[in-house]
Amino acid sequence: MQEQGGSTPRHKGPLCTLNSPRLNAEDLAALRAALDTPAISTASIWRWIEKRGISVCVETVKRHRRGECNCRRIA
Repeated sequence: MQEQGGSTPRHKGPLCTLNSPRLNAEDLAALRAALDTPAISTASIWRWIEKRGISVCVETVKRHRRGECNCRRIA
């Protein structure tokens, strides 16, 4: 669904925590790959993020994977 003017719709609420994680380039690339790999569980991704000292709710990861957050994936 698109908003008037052809722009991508934005969801209400704060920006996605995964939009700007505090990861080095190698870990960020690994996160991107994991988020796009259906065989890797959301819980596994969440634990991986938490082990790197980033506090995020598992629901945030779920919303991000479904494209229901306020970012356009990690760029």
